[in-house]
Amino acid sequence: MVFVIKDCTIIGGLNQLMKIQLRDNDVNTIDLWKVSTRILHKKLLDSVPRELVVFGARKLNPNLNEGRANELLDALLQWMSCIPYAKAQAGKAMQMIETMDDLWHGFIINTREYDKFCNENFGYFIHHGTVNDPERDRKETAVETYAFLKEVYGDGIHPELEILKTGEVKCCYRY
Repeated sequence: MVFVIKDCTIIGGLNQLMKIQLRDNDVNTIDLWKVSTRILHKKLLDSVPRELVVFGARKLNPNLNEGRANELLDALLQWMSCIPYAKAQAGKAMQMIETMDDLWHGFIINTREYDKFCNENFGYFIHHGTVNDPERDRKETAVETYAFLKEVYGDGIHPELEILKTGEVKCCYRY
């Protein structure tokens, strides 16, 4: 579906819901974060060097088959599409899940391609690291991450990411 908006006034800023007043004075609320996150996800799917990432992940984890690696890569890209939102929210935490971490590692070890992917899609390098923040509970962070993903993707949220809603995560990375 494509919307063309003409003669409108944008009220608000990027870190909030945007209200767009159309010519006929109807006011519609559009969450630009949801829209831009979904657009970014599509762009990530189209631009990821899939074979390279899957190969790298399988090299790190020989028990990972190609089909499962591709499935996990799709989940990783959906999760990564939310990083700009997290960054704009003063470093809001985004909880990673362990099953996707091998894919991220498989991508990162190909530093030139990973750097290019990050800069072309995000405009900056996405660092991988662990954060042990006693102020934030991992379970709480996981549930919040799931809530945002669910809000953006609805029933289209990748099944692999469903574990976030339980808060039962072992991976300690948080963006």
